[in-house]
Amino acid sequence: YNLINGIQTPAPATPAGHELSYVRQVAQQTDQYAGVITAAANNVTQQGTYPANNSLAAQLKIVAQLIAGGLKTRIYMVSMGGFDNHSNQVQAGATTTGTHADLLVRLSDAIKAFMDDLTFLNVANRVVGMTFSEFGRRILSNNSLGTDHGAGAPMFIFGNQVMGGMMGTN
Repeated sequence: YNLINGIQTPAPATPAGHELSYVRQVAQQTDQYAGVITAAANNVTQQGTYPANNSLAAQLKIVAQLIAGGLKTRIYMVSMGGFDNHSNQVQAGATTTGTHADLLVRLSDAIKAFMDDLTFLNVANRVVGMTFSEFGRRILSNNSLGTDHGAGAPMFIFGNQVMGGMMGTN
């Protein structure tokens, strides 16, 4: 009610009044910035095709929309879970099938659609992407066809301005 009608009741003169004023100020700034985000999103009316049933692709589609729409944010963060598999990452004797392989296909499909869309939107040369994980994995599989937490943490860096290749020991 107060937001729609532009009413801001004064904070009470109590020990928590200052904190209430701060919370109200943060809420007001958040509402203002939400308008900036919405305006940037509305600047883009046509985008490329993204794979269905892929939450990472859906997130990256919004990032592409905001970049092409003129939002000045320098870093966007999206997320994809499911990689914490200690068993049955792959099927025995078939390392290209199983949970881990399926996750990498979803990752690959999402990044491919994102880069194609950035090219379509004429902003691909302004974007560099990077994957990372909050924890490393052991390189060698355990006895349950999975991997345990460890120090290995491969990263993929992608974009038109990235020189391809492998850094480090494979």
